[in-house]
Amino acid sequence: MGTSPFDIIPLLIREVDAATVCRLQTVRQYRVKLIAWASDE
Repeated sequence: MGTSPFDIIPLLIREVDAATVCRLQTVRQYRVKLIAWASDE
């Protein structure tokens, strides 16, 4: 048959989850750098 919407939705959710995790890690690293830079002052 082809791909039904029910096959596509889990893939989309997985991609969104991966993007969210990636963004959270970037924000966390940025915050750590910011705190380290502020404590150097």
